[in-house]
Amino acid sequence: RRVHGDELRDLTMMSFLRPSRLCSKLNGGLNPFRASSRSDSKVQSTRKRFSHYTRPKINPKGIFANSELALGDIQVYGFDYDFTLCNYSDLLQPLIYQSVVQHLVNQHGYPSSLLFLEYDPSFAIRGLQYDMKKGLLMKMNNLNTIMPDTVYYGRKPLSPEKLHEAYNGNWHVSQAYMPNIRPMADLFCLPEICLISDIIQYFSDTNVDFDPAYVYQDVRRSTEFVHQSQLLHRTVLDKIDKYLIQDPQISKFLRRLKAAGKKTFLLSNSPYHYVDQGLKHLIPDSDWKELFDVCITSADKPNFYTSDRPFRSLDPATGQISWQKVDHFDPNVQYVGGNLQDFTELSGWKANVLYLGDHVHADLQVPSRTHGWRTGVIVKELEREIQILDRPEYQKELQRLVNLEHLMERRQLESNSNSNNDNSIDSNNNNQSSQREQIRDELSRIEAEIKESRRILKTVFNPNFGSAFRTYHNATLFSFNVQRFADLYTSAVENFLTYPVDFIFYPQRKYLPHEPKVHSELADQSKYERFFGELQTSWLKDEQSEPKST
Repeated sequence: RRVHGDELRDLTMMSFLRPSRLCSKLNGGLNPFRASSRSDSKVQSTRKRFSHYTRPKINPKGIFANSELALGDIQVYGFDYDFTLCNYSDLLQPLIYQSVVQHLVNQHGYPSSLLFLEYDPSFAIRGLQYDMKKGLLMKMNNLNTIMPDTVYYGRKPLSPEKLHEAYNGNWHVSQAYMPNIRPMADLFCLPEICLISDIIQYFSDTNVDFDPAYVYQDVRRSTEFVHQSQLLHRTVLDKIDKYLIQDPQISKFLRRLKAAGKKTFLLSNSPYHYVDQGLKHLIPDSDWKELFDVCITSADKPNFYTSDRPFRSLDPATGQISWQKVDHFDPNVQYVGGNLQDFTELSGWKANVLYLGDHVHADLQVPSRTHGWRTGVIVKELEREIQILDRPEYQKELQRLVNLEHLMERRQLESNSNSNNDNSIDSNNNNQSSQREQIRDELSRIEAEIKESRRILKTVFNPNFGSAFRTYHNATLFSFNVQRFADLYTSAVENFLTYPVDFIFYPQRKYLPHEPKVHSELADQSKYERFFGELQTSWLKDEQSEPKST
């Protein structure tokens, strides 16, 4: 579209505005870079007019590869149920939170005042770590280093001074201490995280003496009870339209796999009756069991991968478990329990298996590392994070941060060079002192700008903990484990529909700090066409130059 002159001037003016003036906390889906004053209203109006000009560089519903994987080689697809095939509404977390609170009060003697607490969906994110001994909730990177400004005791942030005191003046958590750190790796953990923090805050405000480890253990036991007692399952099934999100794409994807001759299996920790009712709701147009060659419920992952518990067949009508030995898999029979070794022997699927789940550790870690399964993790929040990453305002602030950090490095080196060069500094001591003071002031100001830019880039994802995937420089510990244990990651199973069944995924080249970065030029359509045309021409020349066979 044609850009009018006044709009072009406004757009040019936007490029000189300091992004931090346009930043506020992300709340309810609002643009976190919105104008902070009335004087910026014209800029906001211009940004709105030009929002359609920005074409996302990354597909929010894309599938991303940590290692090369050819779908054409995959013969067997396996699926978890919760948060993989089954998508829950945002009402599930408050339900879990309230159910666990009631159990803590009724069964563990916690104060009845806790019944008035409410789940806060804006507080925490997936992938955090909880220190049981110290009662601290935090975000760590792939080197076990704590990210500053993401440490909370209860609902209050911990100051850098107290954090240094807690970990003996170190931001790094030693490997020997890591058994005290509990990962919060899936969406079921969010109510647990919030409740632990709320209880710690309540006890702190009311001067109750407590051990943070006991709080964690009690909340964990009550959470397990809510799931294993089927209290949660009954509530969900009673109001299934309220808690489960129907998506016809799930059925379409499973049918496409079957039409392509792929084998499929379901491996879930949830009980059969819960999975059965859920999939009947999610796949209403046919019998969901026809879409799976093997269905296993009550699997008890991750113990399923290492135990020797035998498979048992289940009568869906009565819920009765058979006493007969399972020596083969029948697609018309439902199974419970079992173990991975027997599964491999009974199914004959020893390789070319792709298993999709939402929990990096419980679903994917063991089969990917010890049994050769290819794995994919479903991270629902990924779609929103990509949408934020693609915003022009975010990219501009990120570029500014990179420039600031580079400037800081150069100014430090230049100041060091000047201090070592006697000819560059006036012999007068007063002038030397003045120049050094000026350099210190410059470096201090640059450092303050870096901190502010980092704060902006953090709060657009979550005001307390930032992105689930990245700290300031490195991958988060959660993101690092996604890279270690998952060949692929995406926001939803149905995203596979946009890729051919024989598609080959290639990971992005990961550069070491000393390597020059080279990026593909083929995002530009003209360069794509030219490059592919040159390649086709070279193929034609090769064919013409080959001697013809007699």
